[in-house]
Amino acid sequence: MKMGYKLGDGLGKHGQGIKTPIIPGQKSKLSTPIVEPEVEKKDDSLKRSLHAKKKKIHSLKLREQRLMDRIKSKKESGELLKKNLARVLNIYHNASVCVKSWKPLENPDAPFGSFKEYRTVLLSLDIKYYDILMWDIWLPIVESAISDLPSIRTFDPVINLLETWKALLQDWLLEYILNQLVGTRLKDEIIRWDPLNDPVPIHFWIHPWLPLMADKLEPIFAPLRQKLAAALVQWHPKDRSAKMILKPWKYVFLEDIWSTFLLNNIVPKLEVILQSLVINPHQQILDLWNWFIDWEDMLPIEITVDLLVRIFFPKWLHILYEWLRCSPNYDEVSRWYLGWKTMFSDNLRNQIAIQKAFKKALEMMNHAVTDPGGILTYQHNLDFDQPNATNVPTPVQTLEYKLYLTFEELIDLKATELAVPFTQFPNSSYDNKSVYKFGKFSIYFENDVIYCKNNDSWNPISLEDLCNRVINCI
Repeated sequence: MKMGYKLGDGLGKHGQGIKTPIIPGQKSKLSTPIVEPEVEKKDDSLKRSLHAKKKKIHSLKLREQRLMDRIKSKKESGELLKKNLARVLNIYHNASVCVKSWKPLENPDAPFGSFKEYRTVLLSLDIKYYDILMWDIWLPIVESAISDLPSIRTFDPVINLLETWKALLQDWLLEYILNQLVGTRLKDEIIRWDPLNDPVPIHFWIHPWLPLMADKLEPIFAPLRQKLAAALVQWHPKDRSAKMILKPWKYVFLEDIWSTFLLNNIVPKLEVILQSLVINPHQQILDLWNWFIDWEDMLPIEITVDLLVRIFFPKWLHILYEWLRCSPNYDEVSRWYLGWKTMFSDNLRNQIAIQKAFKKALEMMNHAVTDPGGILTYQHNLDFDQPNATNVPTPVQTLEYKLYLTFEELIDLKATELAVPFTQFPNSSYDNKSVYKFGKFSIYFENDVIYCKNNDSWNPISLEDLCNRVINCI
C-alpha cells in the first residue's frame, strides 16, 4: 500500500487526511480541431490535384488502349484489304482471259456464268470493283461488236445479247448501251431510210427494240415522222400502202403526237375526197367513200365524226330531199337509206351527231309519205347543229380540230411532231418581227417565209430544211 493508505481511513500517517481520494481527471479535447485556413486550402488543393492526375492517368491509359486497338484493327484491316485486292486483281485477270476470244453477238452467254460468280464476290467487297469490271473489261468487247455491225437493222444478235446479260448489267450501264451505242445507230439508220423505195417496212427493225428501250426511242421518232411526212406529200388516199406503213405506229407514238401527225398529213386529203364524193341514189360509185372510211380505225373518232357531219351529211340529206320531191318509190328510198346506214360502223352509229343525221333523214322520209306536198316546204329544216361527237363528252376527249392552219400553227405542229420547243423569245424582235425558238434555232417569219439566224445574218429557209436541221441536232 502506497503512502500507508488503508481503505476507509483518511490520508496521512495517522489517517487524519481526507478519506475520499481525489481522482485526477483528464481534460477533454475540443470536438473540432483548430486548423489554420491556409493549411486547409493547401490540403484541399493537393487532394484535387491528386484526383485530377489520377483521372488523367486513367484517361491516358484508355487512350493508349484505344490507339493500340486501332493499330491492331488497322493492321488487320490492311491485311484484309491486301487479301481482298489480291482477290479482285485475280478476278480481273481471269475475266480478261475469259473475254479475250469472246464473240458477244455469236455466243452471247459464253462467259455469263463466270461473270455471275465474279459479281457475287465483287459486290460483297465493294460495288465499285464490279463497276470497274463491267466498264473496263466487259463493255469494250461488246461496244466493239456492236460498232462493227454493218447495220443496226441486224437487231436480233444485239437484242439477244442484252436480254442475256440484262440481269448482270447495272442500270447506268444498260442506259449507256441503249442510248449511245444502239440509239445513235438507229437514228443514223433512220436518216438514211427512204420510205418510198425501201422494201422493208421500218417497224420491222424498230419495234423489236420497244421492250428494251421504250421511251428512250422517242428522240429518234422525230426524224422518222419527218421522213413519213415528206413521203406523204404526194400521197393519194386510194393508195393503201400509206396505211400499212402507219398502222404499226398508232400505239407507239404518243397520242397527241399521233393525232397531230394525222391532222397534218392525212386528214386534209381525206377531206378532199369526201368533198369530191358524188351522192347518186341511182348509180352510186363508192370508191371515194371506201378510201375515206378505210381510215376510220386510224383516226380519232372526233375527227371522223366532224368530217362526216360537216361534209358528208349536208349533201347526203340534200340529195335525199331532192329525191323525195320527185315522188320516188319509197321502198327504194328506204333500201337506199338502210344501205348507207349499214356502211357506218357500230362505233360511228353510236355517236350522237351521226344518230341525229340519220334521224333527220328518217323524219324527211316519214314526212314525205304522210304529207307528200309538205316536203316542198321542208328544206329549211335540213340544217342541223353539230353536237359533241361522243355520247359522254369530256374535256379530255375534245380534240382541237382545224384543217386550215395559220403559218404559225403549221410551224407549231411541226415542232410538236419533232418533239422540240417552239416558243417566242420575250422582248426579242428583228425588223419588228417576233423572234421564236424552234429547237436550237432562232427564227422569225414574214409572209409565210421563215428566216433562220445564222451567225449574225438572217437567211430564208424552207420549213422542210429547217426541220432537217433540227433533226440533225437532236
